[in-house]
Amino acid sequence: GADFARGDDWAANLVEAGFDATAPTVWLLEGLVYYLRDHDVNTLLGKIGKLSAPGSAVFHDSITKSYVSANIAPGGAPFVSGSDDYGALWRAAGFDTSIVRDLATISVDRR
Repeated sequence: GADFARGDDWAANLVEAGFDATAPTVWLLEGLVYYLRDHDVNTLLGKIGKLSAPGSAVFHDSITKSYVSANIAPGGAPFVSGSDDYGALWRAAGFDTSIVRDLATISVDRR
């Protein structure tokens, strides 16, 4: 594992373990981004961008900045960061296409 607070270099560890940065990769950042400081989020996205071959994709859940200022803390763990423009953050990391979905626009037919 990697400890973002300690500054562990998870990307270097991944490469040392044999990660192939020339192959398209699907990244899943579930339950992570909003618990990192803004600086750590930017570093994470940048490293993912550098490790991602063309055709790679990233999926993650996220919150807006207003959730951070509302002091919401699921299970006692407060949200630390949020953004109102994740598309811009991913473009800065090297991804030219970004799709952001608001959960209010998604429905599930469980019939």
